[in-house]
Amino acid sequence: YPKSIVEIMGEYKRVDDFFRLDPYQLLLQLFNMMAIFTMLSNVVFNVFAAAPPKIAGCPDSNLTFNGTISERCHQWGETDYCEHPLIEYEFKSVNVEFRSYCGRQEDFTWLDVVVQFIGVSDKAKFSTTLQMVGVMVSCFYAGQVSDMIGRRKTLLITYTAMFILQVASSFAPSIDAFIISRFLLGLFTGATLTLTPVFIVECLPPSHRFWICTVVTWAPNFLLFSLSAYLTSEWRALARVSAAVNLLAVIALLILEESPKFLIQKKRVEDAIRAITRVNRFSRDKASPSTIREIVLHECGEESVALLEKSVEDGEKKKTKPKKKTYTFYHLYSTRKFAARTIVVSLSSFILSLITYSLMFNMNSIGGSTYINMVFSGLLRWIVGAAVAGLDHLGKSHIGRIRLHTITFGFITLCLTINFFIFLLGYNHEMEWVIRSLALICFGTTGSLFLQASLSISELFPTAIRSLASSNSNVVGRLGNVLAPLVFGLDFFPGLPYLLLSILGALDVVLYFIAIPETKGVPLPNEMPKKKTKMIQPNP
Repeated sequence: YPKSIVEIMGEYKRVDDFFRLDPYQLLLQLFNMMAIFTMLSNVVFNVFAAAPPKIAGCPDSNLTFNGTISERCHQWGETDYCEHPLIEYEFKSVNVEFRSYCGRQEDFTWLDVVVQFIGVSDKAKFSTTLQMVGVMVSCFYAGQVSDMIGRRKTLLITYTAMFILQVASSFAPSIDAFIISRFLLGLFTGATLTLTPVFIVECLPPSHRFWICTVVTWAPNFLLFSLSAYLTSEWRALARVSAAVNLLAVIALLILEESPKFLIQKKRVEDAIRAITRVNRFSRDKASPSTIREIVLHECGEESVALLEKSVEDGEKKKTKPKKKTYTFYHLYSTRKFAARTIVVSLSSFILSLITYSLMFNMNSIGGSTYINMVFSGLLRWIVGAAVAGLDHLGKSHIGRIRLHTITFGFITLCLTINFFIFLLGYNHEMEWVIRSLALICFGTTGSLFLQASLSISELFPTAIRSLASSNSNVVGRLGNVLAPLVFGLDFFPGLPYLLLSILGALDVVLYFIAIPETKGVPLPNEMPKKKTKMIQPNP
């Protein structure tokens, strides 16, 4: 900035300076907490809602069954399926309510034909797969829509739609209606997963991004959601609790302002000034209107300054609305730098999702209560996240984003490699507790990597394509979710799943170290590269 401008602005030098630890941040984090609970409840809802009951026995023949759920189903099948088996369950799921046991239900519908055609035995669990398809679709459109109409408006639409569908799903009269409602819910859930972190990070103080995102994160919400499931004890009430929290998130979002960085990127000068002015009202150190205007104009660029000066000279009250430019997924690959970053962060998201959900789908080997497993997983993810946040804060410039990513992903890769060698050497029965412990530790560590990935995307890409980059990464990552159930079905030789995951983990560490620059403490980028630096020029 010119010297005269700096003197006017005082302690405020850029838009990031208006975001401080003040009541506005408290309101933002309250929204963040409720938003995360809503997103998590939709993603892991079927852990409880589609939980299969245990077949205890057949009352007519006094038979009792023992073993795992699949073993009990096999024993029940050998009795020619007694009509009304005795069942045991912790949580009243849709399987319990609609008497769907071991993939069998009383009423045969058109959806059963579809499910059997694609080779799925459990129709309730099929809703998870179908919902994930909806999540992938919404991840794809979310970035494009938000860059057209705004972060806040898109989030208001998606959270409101989710609230309506959560309430509707709680009144589902059949498993088929439940599955369809969960699919429709997925069409909006992916958008919130993509846009909420972008909206939050753009409104955080730069020096406090990591620790705030570590404290207000998914890990503690595993505990809260498990507690909600325990207190409600049945899927309809749990869906309504999730809807109530969703509604609170919508109310909080109505109070919050649109991301000033988005408004500046769109050259919406007056809207940006208005948003920053309202945010600044929560701060002890109020900035003058002239300071806010000067900072916004300079961050918007010379074009906006020229338009404002012209409107003043003409004596007209005009809104400064330069020609808007629409950005698409093409721009993520418009330069070599952007292309390399997009490919690496998307591949990293795929590998991270594949590892996380492969381990999650193999959690049945741990046994015990579903509530306790969820609580323990949440605690472990929170502890690991806090440790990583401590390293980030205490390490200052010595431990940045790249080093943290390398340490955490390298540690996961090491644990997976140890499990592979245990299987390869034939000690998997003798060291079963080691395999389970390392798998659980890996799962707990992945939570901090999702946070790091979200921060890296926000810090690597300019405001114009930030949500597009997040959408691209989420879509590729969801492919990992889809493929994850197949990983532990690979049995060509002992330990193959762990070998595959460890190789992918090592690949991520190497590529991330080579292609991704350090971004810790760096202001979020706003400007797109000039045309002469573009690697690919669009056709006229």
